[in-house]
Amino acid sequence: MNPKIMTAMIPNRPGRLRLSLGIACLSVAAAALIVPTGDAEAARKGALEKLEEGKAVRRRRLLRGGRFEATPIFGFSLSNPYKRNYYAGGRLAYHMTDRWALGITALAGFSGTTDLGDQITTQRQVEDSSFSENGLIASLEAIYTPLYGKYAVAGRYVFDYDLHLIFGVAGTSLALEDAADAEGFKPGGVLGIGMRTFVGDGWSINLQLRDYIYSSAFNAVRQTNPDGSPTEAEADESFNNNFTLTLGVGFYFPQEPEISD
Repeated sequence: MNPKIMTAMIPNRPGRLRLSLGIACLSVAAAALIVPTGDAEAARKGALEKLEEGKAVRRRRLLRGGRFEATPIFGFSLSNPYKRNYYAGGRLAYHMTDRWALGITALAGFSGTTDLGDQITTQRQVEDSSFSENGLIASLEAIYTPLYGKYAVAGRYVFDYDLHLIFGVAGTSLALEDAADAEGFKPGGVLGIGMRTFVGDGWSINLQLRDYIYSSAFNAVRQTNPDGSPTEAEADESFNNNFTLTLGVGFYFPQEPEISD
């Protein structure tokens, strides 16, 4: 028989073997890539549950939680039309958590007459007036911090900050010449909003706008009788919003903040 015909009749075994091996490898790869729908959903659900159970931000510096804050304060009033009251004092607060704190604030006041008060004083011809002054303001307050974050200055310096709310009870000592009924201790409340900028881990700059609400009279007026003698001083009291702007520097103890998990 012709050798060429015999060669053609012999099966090409190596080529078939390679083809079989290629099909087997493709089958194994396809099987590995196919994941049952139920298993995929279970894996995805497990990952979401782990994210929900864990903390969104880890290793965060707790700049408030578990720390005492001692703050010297300077400020002035905004709402008295006749007297500008200036204050110096301080606040001591304990931050139970990174959001909640309890504090005590005390401010001693001294005053100066506004331009309107000076005009009334120089034009007293028919009536005599005196203006109220705040001697001391004290408050017991809760502080809630709903918002905190970071901001950059000049694209180079990064600072931590927070916005906080203030609410509590307060009292002030009021002096009003010639009107004894309108003088003395006046109980009331305090509301406010503030911003802290942490310059470092151990101290911050605090700006607050406070509204001390209590019953008071801004001035007492004496009318003139027909014979030229003054009448008794009259002072109309009402609940007033006594806005005060304060600036302070907070010092925190311990100096190093805690680090969250």
